[in-house]
Amino acid sequence: FLLCSFYLFFFFIFLFKKIVFRDFIIFLTFFFITFFISLNSYDRLKARYDFFFQYIADIASSPKELRQSVTQYNYYDLFKSGVDVWKTNKIFGVGVRNYRNACKDFYSINTDISKSSISCDTHPHNLYSEILAETGLIGLSLFLLFLLILIYSCFKKNLKKEEKLLIAFSIIWLFWPLASTGSYFNNHNSTIIWYLLGFILYNRDINEKI
Repeated sequence: FLLCSFYLFFFFIFLFKKIVFRDFIIFLTFFFITFFISLNSYDRLKARYDFFFQYIADIASSPKELRQSVTQYNYYDLFKSGVDVWKTNKIFGVGVRNYRNACKDFYSINTDISKSSISCDTHPHNLYSEILAETGLIGLSLFLLFLLILIYSCFKKNLKKEEKLLIAFSIIWLFWPLASTGSYFNNHNSTIIWYLLGFILYNRDINEKI
């Protein structure tokens, strides 16, 4: 929801002159009504949001207790665990889908096996941390090169400036580095990522002025 809101903010900035104010209000109303209905219809979803906002409030009120709060929320530990696992094989990584095993081995050898219950899962819940851990510097470098080529290709198209910026930002948003994500090498999650990327590139090409 936060990423979508972030994206929509830039969307309206880039295309502000083309937006009809009435349509803008209708869209925002529909967007937030859908969100709040969803939030109050599913207890598990509501619990996750309540926990997240409480986490933010704890950090704002007690910055000295940040580490304890992060440990309870544990995404920081998961993100960091990918980097820790990467250190065991910096060039090629530990192998695709092998983080889950390498993470437990790392903490049992280097710290305490109990640490793995907080820091380890089936994947580190961050795209870049996972790619780094499982494919090393080689894999992450190729992935970043791929993204740079995609973004560069947007600016080579015969589009208006705001359209180029919006398409480029769509790609950046899809692969936002600080987001918590599903596993990159999971078929279900990959299907969502590549479908959305294909949709972005399709819109880029059909809007090009020849």
